[in-house]
Amino acid sequence: MNAWLAIDSGGSKSHLMITDEEGMPIQDCFCPGIGLAVDDESAPLPELMAQVRQLTKGLCITRIAANLGGKNENQLRKQLAGMFPEIPVDIFRESSGVLANQLGKKYHANAVVLLGTGVIVNTRGPRGCMITDGWGSNIGDMGSGYWIGLEAIRRSLISLEDEPPLSLLAQAVTGRKTPLCPSSLGGHLMAERDAVRGYIGVPLDRAKTAAYARVAAQYAQDGDKMARKIFSDAGNAIAETTVRGLKKAGIKEHASVLVVGGLTNVRNLWEEAFANALIQSYPDAVYRIEKIDLIQGAVEYMLSAHHMEERKND
Repeated sequence: MNAWLAIDSGGSKSHLMITDEEGMPIQDCFCPGIGLAVDDESAPLPELMAQVRQLTKGLCITRIAANLGGKNENQLRKQLAGMFPEIPVDIFRESSGVLANQLGKKYHANAVVLLGTGVIVNTRGPRGCMITDGWGSNIGDMGSGYWIGLEAIRRSLISLEDEPPLSLLAQAVTGRKTPLCPSSLGGHLMAERDAVRGYIGVPLDRAKTAAYARVAAQYAQDGDKMARKIFSDAGNAIAETTVRGLKKAGIKEHASVLVVGGLTNVRNLWEEAFANALIQSYPDAVYRIEKIDLIQGAVEYMLSAHHMEERKND
């Protein structure tokens, strides 16, 4: 059976999908992400390629398109070319905006917000295309899963220096029931602080930090005020990035925004703040939140390329 392979690979997880040659999904699966954004073509990708091998077993793959959340283009291309040497392989970095543009066309949106471990906003307008944020953890990705996880840690640590009581989120993050108490300088206070660092798991990598977003979401759903404030602040940050991109692309009114990615699963925690901030700058804005990712953009890209080839052959 002839089929296509679409891949959406980020730092935290990868999504693989098999479709028929009309873009209709047949099966899909998830596996760990590529990880660090290195581009060493000699480095293997064992978990990802094992899933590709399993998913494509018994199929004749005729086209491949992939989204990359990092910079691993040469690395992934070499792995796929080794497994499928005769097949066209199209790989796009997320920050190129190519696959997000495919989603924008499909949903008639002039802004596509990719909202997961990171955040990147792609806008199209009279002045052209604009990529906003997506700078990566520690320096950007405001309102992302990583940002939410880091804020959960930061605000929990700050609350240890405040008066009691600790929020339930702060207790879960720090492993303490009460704030730190003043004491004479020396080993006792230092030992308590070191115990908190050890409980959190310092030093934290990108994936472990982002994992705290799930902890924050659990407590926010249960009404924890600190957790809910983090998600409200995230909604405001996402809207600010979206507005910045819309304005830079020259969109003065009638903003149409599509929001996709993993954080759409907890939209109830940030949507109100996002919507309120968006309409302050674009009162007539409309937005749509879909539980999809850029794998759909990869499928749309393959469909577009396939139709172009058909027209050439007619």
